[in-house]
Order: sequence, then C-alpha cells, then structure tokens
Amino acid sequence: MPGNEEHRRGAVITGGVVGIIAAAGLFHLYGNALASVGVLTAFFILPAIGTDLPDTDSHSSLPRKRLNHLLIGVCTLGGAVVIYRFRETLISAVSSWTQSTYVAYQEYIIIGAIVFTLFLAAKAGVPKAVQAVMPAHRGPMHSAPLWIGTFAVLGVAGIYYIPFLSIQSPGLPEAVFGAVLVAPLWGVIDHLGRDGELT
Repeated sequence: MPGNEEHRRGAVITGGVVGIIAAAGLFHLYGNALASVGVLTAFFILPAIGTDLPDTDSHSSLPRKRLNHLLIGVCTLGGAVVIYRFRETLISAVSSWTQSTYVAYQEYIIIGAIVFTLFLAAKAGVPKAVQAVMPAHRGPMHSAPLWIGTFAVLGVAGIYYIPFLSIQSPGLPEAVFGAVLVAPLWGVIDHLGRDGELT
C-alpha cells in the first residue's frame, strides 16, 4: 500500500494533468484565460487535500490526527461561544454556589477556566469518539468521501452549472468554484485507485 507521501505526490501529479486538460478545454471553449489559470491552480493544490480524506479512518494516520485537532478546535470554540453567550447565568450560578460576588476580571478568569476544562475534555473525548465512529482502516469510511463528494458535485452541477452554462460562459468565480468542488474529489479517486479499491 502506498504511504501518505506517495498518495499526495500521485494526486498532485495526476491532478495537475487533469487541471491542464480542463484549463485547456475551458480556454478553447470560452477563451477565458483567467478562469483557465484559476482551474489549473485549483487542480494543482486541492487534490493533495482530497487524497488525505480516505485515510481519516486510520487512527495513526496524519489525516486522522488533523481531523482530531480540527474537531477538538470546533468543540472548544463552539463551547466557548455558548459559555460566553450565557456567561451571566453561569457567573450567577457560580456566585450562588461559592457564596461570593465577582468583579469583571474575575468573571473572565472563571470563564477562561471553564473553557480550558472544556478543551481538556474535548482533547480526551474527541479521539475516542472518532475511533468509535471509524473503528477500522479500510472500512466503509475509507470510500465514504468518494460517494459524498460525487453526490455533492453532481448535485451542484445539476442545480447550478448545467443551467448556468446553457446561458453564458463561465467567468473566474464559476470556473474556480467548479474546480474547488471537483479537484478534492479527484484526490479521493486517485487515493482509492492507488489502494486498488476502484477495480
């Protein structure tokens, strides 16, 4: 099985080839050089991100560690927003529990301590929760990004692109948006092909 670097290198190379073909076709059909450069850039960069997605089901992989860090950050930030939103209620509960009153800086120290405790809880709990959802490498979650990405791209193409392209030629925003949808999916396809899961 190819390692993380082989997957990334292969996705960048094949994504670059697909990007050159897509950019040349876009330029040939519509004559928009800026949109072609945007598509080419997206296909050189984004497949390297897409190729990491299937390996999020391996507990020791770099993509899994990145997913855990992202989820810990999201949980902590989300919790901090909720805590800050209800800070007056929280501080009054702490005041009644400790039989004390607090000035403003002490309230922020209390809120900071609670958010830090939330961070520690997320750091301990998120990896276990992710492991429970994705227990085995090369299980059903290994190919899930392919199916999710395919349905997303087909849905956006059906709702937006096909009607749009029948009316006018794509400009830079439309071309880059389309490439941003398709290029990571190309990385997923390349990854699964190198793992021998598409045959």
